[in-house]
Amino acid sequence: MSTQKLFRRVFVTVIGFAIAVLPNAAWAAPGDPDTSFDGDGFQTLNLPGSQNDEAYAVLQLSNGRIVLGGETGSGGPDDAAVARFRGNGGLDTSFSGDGSFTLDIRGVGGDDRIEELAQQDDGKILAFGWAENADGSASHMAILRFRTNGTLDPTFSGDGLLLVKFRGYTGAFGYVGAVQDDGGILIAGQVGTIGSETDWDFAIARITAGGRLDGTFGGGDGRAVTNFSGDDGIQAMAIQSDGKALVGGWAHNPGQDNYRSAFARYRTNGTLDPTFSGDGKKILDVSDVNDEVDSIGIRGDGKSVAVSGVGGDPLALIRLTTRGKADPTFHGDGFLIVDPVPAGLGDADLDLAGKKLIVTAETFDNQIFVARFKPNGDLDTGFGGGDGFILATFPGASQSSPNASALQSNGRILTAGFAQIGSQDFGVARFLP
Repeated sequence: MSTQKLFRRVFVTVIGFAIAVLPNAAWAAPGDPDTSFDGDGFQTLNLPGSQNDEAYAVLQLSNGRIVLGGETGSGGPDDAAVARFRGNGGLDTSFSGDGSFTLDIRGVGGDDRIEELAQQDDGKILAFGWAENADGSASHMAILRFRTNGTLDPTFSGDGLLLVKFRGYTGAFGYVGAVQDDGGILIAGQVGTIGSETDWDFAIARITAGGRLDGTFGGGDGRAVTNFSGDDGIQAMAIQSDGKALVGGWAHNPGQDNYRSAFARYRTNGTLDPTFSGDGKKILDVSDVNDEVDSIGIRGDGKSVAVSGVGGDPLALIRLTTRGKADPTFHGDGFLIVDPVPAGLGDADLDLAGKKLIVTAETFDNQIFVARFKPNGDLDTGFGGGDGFILATFPGASQSSPNASALQSNGRILTAGFAQIGSQDFGVARFLP
């Protein structure tokens, strides 16, 4: 590691404390912790009665408040968890009475998790995830809708909660969700046979604003399943301006050694879009080791960009044309493998800042990684003190993990995951653009 990079890490994780005493110090730079957020740029929350809290989703609301979604538990089955913070980082106790909401979704003691969050035009909050039964032998996709005061909305599916089952499958997991312009709600992930590693498919469902499966979508029951090979799953989704849903994840043929990055595009009626890569599906093998799509964004010109984990160490930046082909104007073959930190990087999230990319990930030595890339894939040296990236930790934490990210309307960067400070707590941090 260069002296410059070593200094940069120390600056972010230690000297950042000094910034707290200076309101928006003139020398604060892109990538520095935002000291207007809880004084030092970092906030944690130990949910009531738990020892293990982890956020997998973060959402900037239209009123400036911030919502985290994930799971909470103390060694047994985990419950779904949601918390809301004010724009300055303080816990918003007007949400659900004390700032947080937890739920055993099926009421049977199984594991539950919130994986994604979205806001409707009326301000209500949607939480997407999954819920298992007590022994883990079956699971369903799950959608919760909250009123602005943090209580479940009974106008959605009768009680604010919808479980989505797929006939013929014992397992259904929701990893991503989105709201379409017409108010329709999409949830996507994978379906398969619990206990099997080779019988999983892409799965997507469309829900009406009232919380019912939309019979005009998919096979007439609101659901669509897409098979690539043997073990397939969606973990990224973006809605195009024409309403089509572009999804990404992984595909693995049991006869092959490695997982591959996989994409599909669905028309608004839930059928595969044949104008995308000929049949609506696209597989990219970006390396000779495992890779999978972690996050997707749609640029203003309609091209899609994605970040993919590669072999559990570097990352791959991918760009596709509007027709679903690897974009040859991006490094000749449509993808670029980057390995900016010696420790290696885990699952990543991606946000678009114009044509530039903001990528967040956890390093294998348990730090927060935030980088800004130029449209051509080069690290943007105007970010992170000349490196193009920063490494950060929650103050006092032995581990810091960012599982999700979001850009605020002013361009500031939110990351959410957990901080290990005695117990494992929800962690949210904000950095300057």
